[in-house]
Parts: sequence; C-alpha cells; structure tokens
Amino acid sequence: MFNYGRLFTVFLLFSLTIESNARIHKIPELDNSFKVFGSASEQSLNPDGFDIIVWNIYKARKKNFIKDFKSFGKVDIFMLQEVSLVDDFFSSYKAYSDHEVHFGTSFLEKKFRSSIESGTAISSSVRPVDSGMIRSSQLEPLVKTPKVVTWMKLSFEGREEKLLLVNIHGLNMVKNRDFRAQMKECEKLIISHRGPLIFAGDFNTSDREKYNDMISVIQRAKLVPVAFLNDERKRSTFSGLVIDHTFIRGLNVLQGNVFHKIQSSDHKAMGLKLAIK
Repeated sequence: MFNYGRLFTVFLLFSLTIESNARIHKIPELDNSFKVFGSASEQSLNPDGFDIIVWNIYKARKKNFIKDFKSFGKVDIFMLQEVSLVDDFFSSYKAYSDHEVHFGTSFLEKKFRSSIESGTAISSSVRPVDSGMIRSSQLEPLVKTPKVVTWMKLSFEGREEKLLLVNIHGLNMVKNRDFRAQMKECEKLIISHRGPLIFAGDFNTSDREKYNDMISVIQRAKLVPVAFLNDERKRSTFSGLVIDHTFIRGLNVLQGNVFHKIQSSDHKAMGLKLAIK
C-alpha cells in the first residue's frame, strides 16, 4: 500500500530545504558586487613568458590550503573559482603581496552573525587596464544562487595588444539552456576582443550537451584548448567528462601542467606558462 504519510514528509523536508537555502544565501546588488584588493607592482606583462594558475579553490576551506597556495612560487596571474573572502584566503596572499585581486560576488552566505562573500577572482602582479564581472541571470536550483564570470585586461611590455582574461565558474545543476545562456554571455565578451585571450576555469561541463555547447563557443571564437602534462583535472562523477578547462587565442603554450598532488581542494590547479605569438 502506498505510504502517503512518508511522501508528505519527504515533500515537506524538500520544501524546508529550499526555504532554508534561500534564507542563508543573499544576492547583493551588482553595484556592490565587484571589489578590488591590494595593489599590483607592475604595469605590463613580459610578452616572452608569463605564468598563470587556474584553480577552483573550494572556498579555501580544506586543510593546508594556505601552504598549497603559497607553494606555486612566482605567479603572474591567478584565475580562481569558488573564492570565499575568509581569513585563509587573505592570509594566502601574503606570499603574493605584489598582486591586485579583482573579485566578483556571486552571493553572500550567512554564517552566524556575519555574511561571507563568495564568487570568482582574478589577481595579477600587473595593474589591469580594465576589469569587470558578469553574473548569470539564471540560478542554481535549491540554493537559488547565480554564478559569476570575472574578466580582466592586461598590457604587454612593448606591444600594443591587450590580453583578455575570462575566468568562469559555470552553472552546474541547471537545464542545459541556462548553461548555454551563460556561455553566450561569455561569447559576447570574447568576440568583442581582438587581441590574445585566455578563457579558463571550472566550466562544470558535466554532460555531453553542456560540453558540446562550450565547444561551439570555443570554435566560433577561434580558441584552442591547452593540453596538460600529468592531466588529472577534475572529472564529472556522472559522465567522466573533464570540467576544468583552459582555452587560448593568440598565445603559445610554453608549458602546461596539472598540480596533481594538491589535496586542499576537490579540484587540481592548472598551471601554464604562455607567451604572445
């Protein structure tokens, strides 16, 4: 006999979960969502070689995060996803005091009497000529939060071209049409830029349709994927597809490596050394 009481209990718990998640997450106004920390030490990148780390840092919550973050050594650019503005995040930047951090807020997470900002960030030892963010109008189910793309433009020493960095945290548990809409917003930014470009981050390409939507944008924008040594990038539990990617245009790859020994996030950091063509 069908147990309607159990069904009602499940429905009630599901409804309470949705309501609870809506209460603990707040989406701030766009005018208050983009922040800059620190001060860059340089005015331009070396066109013959610069170093980048692309990494979903899992909100800097895991053990040894500060140690792992400081272990990269000299880095010109960080492109980070799942950034929470917590003490460990700021402490990790003591090793990169010459960096300027540009942070886009996705949502505020209430913790006791305070609220923690969460989003994506790009930091660089070079002062950007421009920067900004794109927040998705689509929301993740249950938690009702958007995802944020941060972007930045940097100058090269002795060159007229500007480097565009597009740092994405892709929508995850949404319908594919919502993921496609986020990708199209990124595409508008990418095709408006004529110079060298890096489009990277946690794309959350967890199924074949999302992966194909991403590739369609990449092909139209004439970007190429970066291949990595020790390629242990995170894969979807459900499909086995890689979800962290780096795509480039107008650049040469001098080295690409995945830091597979890192344990302070559920994602492995992608390291690149690039030069302008």
